[in-house]
Amino acid sequence: MATPSGIRPPHPLNLKKSPIEGWKLFKQSWENYVVITDILKKDNKYQKAMFLHCIGPDDLKVYNTFNLAEDETTKLQDIIAKFENFIIGETNETYERCKFQSEKPIA
Repeated sequence: MATPSGIRPPHPLNLKKSPIEGWKLFKQSWENYVVITDILKKDNKYQKAMFLHCIGPDDLKVYNTFNLAEDETTKLQDIIAKFENFIIGETNETYERCKFQSEKPIA
């Protein structure tokens, strides 16, 4: 499937096997796609529609759970941030530091 620009969109987001890896790969592909197609020059409604089209039907269901306003105030960056928070979550620095410090050295 090609867009009007002739550039194929990224493969749909795949959260089944490894959600974090799937998100990171999709996000990287999406960011490249945005640069190549100049999507950011389009209006916000077009940007959101293209992103939601690219994530695929399974993850569109995830988007629908975010309860974001369906008006012009919701920016693409807000949607991406919601996905980021949903998939990766917030990092607890204290916990991560403690976990790192308690690991046994490799001998």
